[in-house]
Amino acid sequence: MRKILRFIVSPILTVAVIGLVVFFGGRFIPGFPTFSITSKTTDSQVITAIKRTEQVSLLQLGIQGITSKTESSKMLGMDVPGSQRAKYIQYNFDAKLGIEGKDVVIQSTQTHHFTVSIPKFIFIGYNNAKYQVVAENNGALSWTTPGIDSTELINKLLNDKVKEQYLRSNDAALRDQTKVFYSSIITGVDPDAKISFQFA
Repeated sequence: MRKILRFIVSPILTVAVIGLVVFFGGRFIPGFPTFSITSKTTDSQVITAIKRTEQVSLLQLGIQGITSKTESSKMLGMDVPGSQRAKYIQYNFDAKLGIEGKDVVIQSTQTHHFTVSIPKFIFIGYNNAKYQVVAENNGALSWTTPGIDSTELINKLLNDKVKEQYLRSNDAALRDQTKVFYSSIITGVDPDAKISFQFA
């Protein structure tokens, strides 16, 4: 019976000892073979919504300039001398103006005559934006005045009021470009087309 147990236990102990030697030997003896570790990383994404846009970009404006803000502390309604803070930010970006293409209505009033109804012009978006603080001017007592937030200053460059100003100042160019754009489409189908435009 003892011989049988020795016959069974002896190989098990041998395998265990070899395993320990390989595991610990690889950690402490350079060049000794060891176990390798396999790692796997997975990433899962779910698209929750897809929205089709049909905006037509008619103009792209290259905008650049410098915006600034000055603040100072007050005491009894008077500015405290030396408490002034000033920040100057240089900016440039490309603004896109256009219309919602899905809201454009083209009607054939009679043979070779078309009326195109154009919706209100919109500020589509901007790209290639770059902002840089080019100067700061802080008085000796400026520590009494809260710091000027650069992000807040930048956000004011494209608030609703500014966007509306871009649209108003470029209204004539937007109308001209709209006529060129839709006339080329219609005359491509009907070379004898007579086209009239109605703007919102």
